[in-house]
Amino acid sequence: MSGDHHVPVKIEDLSRLAVDEKNRLYWDGKLALSPSQTRLAVAVAIAAILGSIGTVANATVSWLTYFKRQQAQVVQAVPVAQTAPRESGGLPEKQTPAKPK
Repeated sequence: MSGDHHVPVKIEDLSRLAVDEKNRLYWDGKLALSPSQTRLAVAVAIAAILGSIGTVANATVSWLTYFKRQQAQVVQAVPVAQTAPRESGGLPEKQTPAKPK
């Protein structure tokens, strides 16, 4: 892009901007974006919107997976009463406390 020079826009230059009834942007009376540039800008905006939706979906799935794992760890951390294996397979016999001597 040889020959291009960039000059910062000043507050006074904003009076050179205009918008027509179809919301097209003009600079010094000339169309600021060509139709192909407008289509490209719309395509980029749609891609950005879809990308943000994908990011939100990915974050939601990650959060739900993390939350589910945290719940599973809490359930695993709850101690379970240890019982001796029963040979008879029936109900355990009633145990009487030992008498003090």
